[in-house]
Amino acid sequence: MGNTGTGTVRTPVEVVNANIENLTLAVSRGTDIAVRVRVDGGRPPSAVRVQLRPVARDGTYSIGFASNAEFAGDGTTRIGGVLPGEYRVIVAPMPEHYVKGLTFEQSDALGSTITIAESRVPLPTLDVVLSSNIARIEGVVTDDRLQPVPGVQAVLVPDRNRDRAELFRAVTTDLAGRFSLGGVAPGDYKLFAWEGLENFGYFDAELVKQSELSGKPVHVDESAKITIETKLIAQSSR
Repeated sequence: MGNTGTGTVRTPVEVVNANIENLTLAVSRGTDIAVRVRVDGGRPPSAVRVQLRPVARDGTYSIGFASNAEFAGDGTTRIGGVLPGEYRVIVAPMPEHYVKGLTFEQSDALGSTITIAESRVPLPTLDVVLSSNIARIEGVVTDDRLQPVPGVQAVLVPDRNRDRAELFRAVTTDLAGRFSLGGVAPGDYKLFAWEGLENFGYFDAELVKQSELSGKPVHVDESAKITIETKLIAQSSR
């Protein structure tokens, strides 16, 4: 993705042992998106970050974000210069709220992607509804001898919508093998504790798939306080 100052352009490029010549790019100023954020039964938080993540033609998500907006006060802003295409809306994880609803032009955007067309008036609108009724999960990780395991990550992985990174939660156990996961949205999850897990390794879909039966199922309701014990997943079992 490149910026010219007055417009933006994005195109896939494949380089295979050769120089790239005679590449023509058509510049577009993109589309502005109106964003409204409200809290169910309360005031908007002091700051929220809403991001649009482009989806590639093969269904994968690019590493970079197309645009992002940070705002405070009345809960309204706009994201500018968004190119036409398919996007996943990402609301950055918040310690005191979860995303209860997400609609784009009155269509669900919480469990699906959105499509941005060419610039038009009035501006297309993205509505974000937050709730402060978050849950907390506390517990301990033990080994096969029921001894607590310090220094490993306890990871909460959603059963559905695993492309929504903000639903994942991870924390390292303390010296007593205990952990506390806050800011959890209602839903169904599995709790994992892999031995020797690399940083952010829990985003590896193949690893999660291989360990599915070893995860501890957890159902989370709004404002729940859950205490749970889970077993260490040894490297030898992966």
